[in-house]
Amino acid sequence: MRAVLYFLGCLSDLDIKWLVSSGRALSFDEGETLVVAGTPLTDVFFLMEGELSVRVGTSGDQEVNRMKYGEFFGEISFLDSRPPSTTVVAVTPVRVLAMDRHDIEGKLDRDAEFGARFFRGIGVLLANRIRGLIQHVDESEEIDLYADEVAGELDPDLLDTINLAGRRFDLMLDLFRDSLSRG
Repeated sequence: MRAVLYFLGCLSDLDIKWLVSSGRALSFDEGETLVVAGTPLTDVFFLMEGELSVRVGTSGDQEVNRMKYGEFFGEISFLDSRPPSTTVVAVTPVRVLAMDRHDIEGKLDRDAEFGARFFRGIGVLLANRIRGLIQHVDESEEIDLYADEVAGELDPDLLDTINLAGRRFDLMLDLFRDSLSRG
């Protein structure tokens, strides 16, 4: 399961349509850097196509993870307004849906229900990553914090939203691809 399912499972179809219509499609070639550790971010991103390398270290040379299409990233910097602690580089050609921080903040100010869904989605996503990290420390084995369920079994309430979240990601992909063909 991709991280985006945790997030999208908390949103509505109208939220998805707003995200895609308000976002920008960006393309990056293999080897291009999308995010630089220590450099402030103005966007959050949905990885729509391709694969990314998540790196740490002073020169961003130590890979700690790989992200494949369907990932959501930049959310921590969105929450705490601090620069990211990792560098993200395209492993393959990629396309992302970039959402400007100010656009999201405006929507949050205007639509409290969207805000509740948006922040719950981020909370569920981050909770899963933290559980995966704890499991990793506990078991002392490599783990992909962005991969399929990392913390063992899913909560039954969360399972109820997975099919819906998958459908929402399909909707997001369709809307994203339609916007590319029109633009």
